[in-house]
Amino acid sequence: MIELETNLKLADWTYRIPESEIRRLVRERPKYYFAGGLPGNIPQNIMGTILQDIVDEIRVLDNYGNLDLLNYSSSEGHEQLRDVLSQRLHRFDNISGIDKSDLLITQGAQQSIHLTFMSLLNRGDIILIPSPCYLGIFGQLEMLDITTISIPTDKDGLIPEGIEKALEFSTQILKKKPKAIYLPSFADNPTGISHSWKRKKDLYDLLVAWNVLIIEDNAYREIKFDDKKYYPIKSLDIDNEHVLYLRTTSKEAAVLRIGYTIMPEFIQSTIIKTKGFFDLCSSLLNQEIAYRYYRDHIEATLPTLRMRYKTQADAMKKAIDDYLPGSRTDPKGGFFIWQTLDTSMDANKLLESALKSGIIFVPGDGFYPYNGLFVDDSYRMITRRIPKKNEIRLSFSSMKPEEITKGIEELSLVIESATD
Repeated sequence: MIELETNLKLADWTYRIPESEIRRLVRERPKYYFAGGLPGNIPQNIMGTILQDIVDEIRVLDNYGNLDLLNYSSSEGHEQLRDVLSQRLHRFDNISGIDKSDLLITQGAQQSIHLTFMSLLNRGDIILIPSPCYLGIFGQLEMLDITTISIPTDKDGLIPEGIEKALEFSTQILKKKPKAIYLPSFADNPTGISHSWKRKKDLYDLLVAWNVLIIEDNAYREIKFDDKKYYPIKSLDIDNEHVLYLRTTSKEAAVLRIGYTIMPEFIQSTIIKTKGFFDLCSSLLNQEIAYRYYRDHIEATLPTLRMRYKTQADAMKKAIDDYLPGSRTDPKGGFFIWQTLDTSMDANKLLESALKSGIIFVPGDGFYPYNGLFVDDSYRMITRRIPKKNEIRLSFSSMKPEEITKGIEELSLVIESATD
């Protein structure tokens, strides 16, 4: 008689990759929530009106026709939504030479990142990433067995000398050129840093010369705190050949799980095919909600949303300057501030104490990849990971200004107690 296994072994990657720190912390809901970047300013009245209009229209439809909003769609996405978004990107992001055929709708920008990696990268390929980096890409890269080289950043963004060192090391030592770079260009997650226009041009020229695909993540593009124009790197890519451009509705509309991506022609059909394998299509009902919002409402609502987020950010900046040791970034938009504490501090131990006081944040070491290589701060050496223990990411997006101030003050007391 054959004895069957009762406990099957799972896929190898499930044992290599720990749960995302954000997914773990998002389950917590203490009094002072500085962890995940939850949108705290959503145009709920407008969304309610849009939803009611759609519900009223659906109720009177014939069962044998006109039910498109409750049916399957193309993998590319809602045609009218793609059209209005492509026109908007042309007007406000200065992106020319594209139309709706170059734009794909996905289940959030997260899916677009995954589809790009799946379509572009083979096992053992190399990708460049910032240091620190949005942790939502680490699991995907680890599953695909991709080598990462982390590049230092300064107040103007990724440092070209660090990229040059990584390119030199890859070609001479690893005998393989990096295929792509993941590059969040404005108010990035986790640091809040925005690339200067000069830095964007320098990086574009360097990476195009090396034929490295730029995956530009601009999730926080609309959440800016001033009236300046922050054109993306994509605006330099006139022929739509070198930059894959990612945006999302989650920060500027609502968490509809709709991302939108401009894809260079060489990868368009493959990414669309790959999306079809994963989910066939995104929800058409959610896309219709987004379409009506972008068509009729976004220009009127954005100034208010931006003002509210700026007020929250200003409250956190002032509170940090008044109460916390160390240094912080100075974001021009987005949801986050990156705080570097005194070198004696261990952010993970600090979090344990903070949770007991009703405070939650994300320790900084979660924003460095599990494995991979790093260009050191001198831009001369490639090293293995040396974890930094004294960094934290603080989100201001979901709390009232007075709550932010009080929470940071309470965090300072936790820090004082830890250093006594």
